[in-house]
Amino acid sequence: MKTYIIICLLALAVLILIADRISLQEEIRRLGNVTAFLEVSNADFKKTVSEQNRKIEIIQNMLAEKEISRSSEPAYWLIAFLAVILLLAMLFLLMRQKLSLTTERLDREMRDIRQFLNNNDDESKPDHSMPLRIGQEIHRMRKRIAAMPKETKDIRALENSLKRLEESFNESGYEIINLLGQPFTEGLTVHAIFAPSETCRPGEKIISKVIQPQINYKGGLLQAAEVEVSYFESANPLFGEKNANKN
Repeated sequence: MKTYIIICLLALAVLILIADRISLQEEIRRLGNVTAFLEVSNADFKKTVSEQNRKIEIIQNMLAEKEISRSSEPAYWLIAFLAVILLLAMLFLLMRQKLSLTTERLDREMRDIRQFLNNNDDESKPDHSMPLRIGQEIHRMRKRIAAMPKETKDIRALENSLKRLEESFNESGYEIINLLGQPFTEGLTVHAIFAPSETCRPGEKIISKVIQPQINYKGGLLQAAEVEVSYFESANPLFGEKNANKN
């Protein structure tokens, strides 16, 4: 009887062990499935994280490029502005230097006139070569100043220097006769070149350009002018030199 009970207990223990083993194997299989699922999920998560990191990096690069672009735009405009200011300053200095040189030359011409006149006070027949040269320079400077914009800096100083030169020129007995825009008549002592113009009326002849100015000395003609005369095309002007009222 005892042997039977022992055998039954052993059989029961074996059955319990087999059941536990089956249960353990089932748990192991279930855990393996869970582990495989977690590994797949972990791989998907890593892939998602990697993609998100790549997107974040792209966005950061875009933002960095935009910041660089924004920071460079003011620098570009500042450089362009400074370049324009520098160019204007250079042009201003060049124009001022040119006007200064012209003013100095006019002052030298004025001193030459005074010196020339002082040296010829006692001569019965003065030498007019220097005054004629000064008169030509005055005429050229008149045309240059007339062509300059009125807002040119220091143009007033240039005009004042030219005015002083002309006053000294006139005080010495010399005078430049302004013929520009005057009607051309037979009594004028000039060397004339005729050119047709649509701006003139029939029969009208106007001195439109003075190539060489007329210079008088003490009321008498010293140098005849060379002029260009515009006329209406249907008119019959006299070509060549016009010499009348010679002194």
